[in-house]
Amino acid sequence: MPRHAAASSNRANQLNPNHAAYWQSRGYEGRPSSWQAEVTGNQRAGAYEHSTNLAATISKQQKAERGHVTQTVETVTRHHFGGNAHVLHAGSQKKHTDIASTRDLDLMVSSRPWTASDKLHVTSELQKQFGRDAVHESRYRIKVQTKAGSVDVVPQRAEFLPSQRNAPPTDRFHANPKGQQAVRGIKMRAQAEGLHLKGDHIERKVLKAQQEHPHLRNFELEGFVFDQLM
Repeated sequence: MPRHAAASSNRANQLNPNHAAYWQSRGYEGRPSSWQAEVTGNQRAGAYEHSTNLAATISKQQKAERGHVTQTVETVTRHHFGGNAHVLHAGSQKKHTDIASTRDLDLMVSSRPWTASDKLHVTSELQKQFGRDAVHESRYRIKVQTKAGSVDVVPQRAEFLPSQRNAPPTDRFHANPKGQQAVRGIKMRAQAEGLHLKGDHIERKVLKAQQEHPHLRNFELEGFVFDQLM
């Protein structure tokens, strides 16, 4: 048999759950007795991956609106703090655990430390851009209501922050698509049931569950953590 034909045949066997090569390529010695349940579980995990990834997909219009908001915030803050200031995406969008229906955006401004006066000035300038009723100053942040949804503008460093600085945005779900999907699924389920669960709390619970039960599939991980949160 020609080499390319043999390779093609082997690849086909690795995709066929009725063949031992399928299971051997997945770490099994051979086809397990519970292979049908395994196949069903894998199919369900694939469908779950598709639905949660779809839930995170935003439209071109949403993407353009978010881009406009980010650019506006960056323009305002650079004009005030200087050209070295820049805006970083933070929160669930940075970690790829967001779902499009929540329509929120977290923006962190990296610059010299903010003073209370700086926060007042940035608030005033953002009110000129988005409208006075759409921009509100709170103790540690500025909240803006836009077409892109609710936007939190926070300084990375400020004299009015409890620890003088916020941690820079990190992606704690880097190379962890199963965890991302489980977090999204929990958010979708909570939204459907009218529950208010904090995203950061969900993420921490999912990561802990993955450490303790690494073999859980994405949908199994969601169910396990959701039960803990109730």
